[in-house]
Amino acid sequence: MNRLSAAGRRAVYLVLILVWLVVMLFPLLAFTLARGGQVRLGAQEGAHLRLFMVQADGTAGVGVERTGGRRGPDGTCRQTRVFFLLWDGQGEPARYCTCQTADGGLAVTPACPP
Repeated sequence: MNRLSAAGRRAVYLVLILVWLVVMLFPLLAFTLARGGQVRLGAQEGAHLRLFMVQADGTAGVGVERTGGRRGPDGTCRQTRVFFLLWDGQGEPARYCTCQTADGGLAVTPACPP
């Protein structure tokens, strides 16, 4: 008796192919990080994901920065979250908001306005 339907088998094959693809792309990501120091996915301005190397006294690993756009009461704000995957040392995650002010400057606050 066939336990999986044709659609179920296709879903299993798709998951296996995606896992294989991630495994094959990992060395490329590691070499790119080691050579350039960072990898950025997404728009230059606006929502993006950035992976960067952390190499400081007593600290080594990878930082992950995720930024997304958000409308504030006075204009556009960007919420940024940073966390670290460290194999040497410790790092605290951070969250902050950068908003465009009326005079064209930037204001950085711990949280974006609702």
